[in-house]
Amino acid sequence: IASCLVGSEMCIRADFQDRGYGTSLLDFAKDQGLPIKVIARNQSKDFFIKQGFTDLEETNRDGHDVLVWTP
Repeated sequence: IASCLVGSEMCIRADFQDRGYGTSLLDFAKDQGLPIKVIARNQSKDFFIKQGFTDLEETNRDGHDVLVWTP
């Protein structure tokens, strides 16, 4: 991906999950109109797939799944 949105980390504390905060943050990022590449950590892969990300079926050097979203 030549141009994409880059962020360092997005974590929602467990006691604030399931309130829509992660989805709202991703919606804001998607509104920028650029592809988004994520490294799924802490069992977040299903969340990203539910948000329309595609699993690249590869892992980073730490063994975490890599997913992308394209506008």
